Amino acid sequence: MRPIILSLICLSCLLGCFPCHGQNAEKEKSPVKFSCLYWEGLPPEDLYYREKKTFHQLTFKKASRSNHLHLKGMEFFELHRKVENPDPEKDTPPYQLLTKVKIPASKEVLFLVIPFKRESAVYYRVFTMDDSLKAFPRGAFRFANFYKKMLYVKCGDTVKKILPNQLTVVRSSNKPNGGFVPFLIADDKGKKIFGTRIFGQPAGRELIFISPPEKKGGVPRVKFVSQLVAPPVPPDPNKNP
Repeated sequence: MRPIILSLICLSCLLGCFPCHGQNAEKEKSPVKFSCLYWEGLPPEDLYYREKKTFHQLTFKKASRSNHLHLKGMEFFELHRKVENPDPEKDTPPYQLLTKVKIPASKEVLFLVIPFKRESAVYYRVFTMDDSLKAFPRGAFRFANFYKKMLYVKCGDTVKKILPNQLTVVRSSNKPNGGFVPFLIADDKGKKIFGTRIFGQPAGRELIFISPPEKKGGVPRVKFVSQLVAPPVPPDPNKNP
């Protein structure tokens, strides 16, 4: 688990994750549409995000994105836990700030929440991804390399080089109804280390996380997160432009 966490911490520097160091001045920004994804399973506790002076509980789903939410008037996405029985005499706040991440300049964002343990306590990192259709279009595969070394991925007939802690997108060339395409991973020397077939479809987006093996010499840990995206609404021919 530790090599994965170290790689993810490096990725945070590139995707916009900032450690928690007190309160920062908040700038009024346009509402951001976002969803959350928990790294594995469900969190061991209730987690909350702050919107100005209001705290909202997050509802996660196993192996898939949460429902879309909106966040207004915040420069940072903040992750909190509720404090049980706060002491009013000590002016203990009812919520504890766990971590925060700067919201990227996109109207649609995916927040990836990753837990890690330190001295038996659970901590969290939050990573941001531009989730707009411009950055991650329908019918595409997005690969995230959490290795410390460069990898090659082959998706169908397309081969891409992914540097450590980077993302890349491959557009699917599937038929209108979709289908399975070969998916291979090779190390920095070009040696195949993983292979399977993945399903792609014009109305779907496939997010693939590639992490180091749990044991040295093992195969990579590959996590797939699928999403169906509604097709664009065609213009009404009877409506004046």
